[in-house]
Amino acid sequence: MLVGQVLILDFSMVSPSQCEEGPSQPKENNKRKFTKESNTSFKVMSLNFKKRTHLLHKPDLQGVVVADSTTYPTVCLREDSADNEYAFHIMHDLNHQNILSLKLLCDNKLSKDPTSVATFVEPYDGLLWSMVAGDQFADKCDHIPSPELQNYLSQIAEGIDFLRKNNLYHGDLSWDTTLYHGSTVKLAGFKSKESVMTKEEAQWYDWTCYLAMLKYVSESALALSTSDRNYFCGDLDSLINMLQTLDRTSLSTIKDTVFEHIFFWKLPRRLKFFAHTISLKLKDARFRNELSKSAIRGKSWNVNCSPEFKGLLKRMNNYQEAQRQNSRKDKKGKATKNKNEAYDGDSLNDYVRVICGACTHWRQLQAAASDVYVVQKDPQEPCCTATI
Repeated sequence: MLVGQVLILDFSMVSPSQCEEGPSQPKENNKRKFTKESNTSFKVMSLNFKKRTHLLHKPDLQGVVVADSTTYPTVCLREDSADNEYAFHIMHDLNHQNILSLKLLCDNKLSKDPTSVATFVEPYDGLLWSMVAGDQFADKCDHIPSPELQNYLSQIAEGIDFLRKNNLYHGDLSWDTTLYHGSTVKLAGFKSKESVMTKEEAQWYDWTCYLAMLKYVSESALALSTSDRNYFCGDLDSLINMLQTLDRTSLSTIKDTVFEHIFFWKLPRRLKFFAHTISLKLKDARFRNELSKSAIRGKSWNVNCSPEFKGLLKRMNNYQEAQRQNSRKDKKGKATKNKNEAYDGDSLNDYVRVICGACTHWRQLQAAASDVYVVQKDPQEPCCTATI
């Protein structure tokens, strides 16, 4: 939550009014004790919430440093929150690009709440979901994931796996506790679960929360789909189904298992899979026989398809025709057997041939394409494996 320039995370129990400027609280006889994880080399000299600046003193620097809210954003927390110590430990002691870093901790003397503490964290831009909400979770062919969503979910997985390797866990992972700065994910909102579950159970709970985040994307895509625009969730739903088959015994390998899923394949790997792996498989009679009996697509796939795919198929048939013209005769002028026949809309083997051929020759197809859907979807990447 953003109140002026004072930032209040979901793991805070402080209301916005408690972060307004107020009279200094009288000092108590017994000093507040913070854990060693909370100690920093900074010391707050003064705070000015109106100007959004803080005078900070650092022993290894001469004098003081004036830090504005973009340098060290202010996060108000209740000192008596049971989750503070655990959150402070993670944010201050661990060093990872996907974990929000705690830079400074002090009594919040300007708060009306005497139990409030002010923490200063590394800069961040906002909640991550704001970067993928709407239709931003899909690419320009309405295929989920978009490169951005794929990148964000990859970073989240890296973050929770890093916590596990340090014998820790997140405890409250969700879209509402995940921040970003630029293109970097920042996990925040850590909560202790020791009173309700074992550490291993809490680490597995993180992946359960990760699964819930994936489901939320799928549900959002379904809610936004219309008769004119239908998001392809095949890879996403496949990843969800795979995660649902795993259990706690896979904790040490789950990140690698997740990253091997097609959902996280980058463009070069996708192209290689179709252009090489599947193309070679098509030479196997047994594979072609199994493919012809499968239900990957209905009959007349060249008619019952999206405008994007029709444009692609047109380019592919033109390419095939050019190949036929070039191979009509061999070097001796004799007629040769035509290996580049037109694609049959009732053949699933030909359907897969189209995909493999498009991935193999996508640069040539892109250069020759005049179809608005093929050209304008993305000038840098092919649309050959998207909405078909």
